[in-house]
Amino acid sequence: MNASRYIRDGKIPAYRRARTGNPAAFSEACSGRFQAVSADYGRAVFTHVQGTLRALANGITNPDETLVVASSDLSHFHNAERAHVMDRNVAKLISEYDVDGLSDALDSGRSEACGGGPIMAAMLYAKAKGRTDVKVLKYATSADTTGDRSSVVGYLSAVIS
Repeated sequence: MNASRYIRDGKIPAYRRARTGNPAAFSEACSGRFQAVSADYGRAVFTHVQGTLRALANGITNPDETLVVASSDLSHFHNAERAHVMDRNVAKLISEYDVDGLSDALDSGRSEACGGGPIMAAMLYAKAKGRTDVKVLKYATSADTTGDRSSVVGYLSAVIS
């Protein structure tokens, strides 16, 4: 499995504190003390997703007090119009809880999400725990900040409860 040193053989050996450069470090500074586990992927291969799902299931002992966060950019360096088409597809598939469709869209290149594996693992874990309400909160691109629509990066936030 091409995951970080924090997940091995479908098990989380110990919860690790967020390290510098990890998005969780910002969360820890803002919201008080918590423990974080990091899983880093290269390409989102479904066997890696299954390994992460097993690690989450084995390592999280109190799911009602656990927040699972998957962090990812979406499309990269397309013009704004193309990015919107690709990213709307990701938003639709996430909001419809369609993990297979998301996997297909990412594999085919119809959509992009560098964190597609963690997104799919979080969706599958949430579904296994009976969390079925998915809400896309916001979509934006780098053009919303820079004004440059010729080459953008897409961003999306969603919550599953």
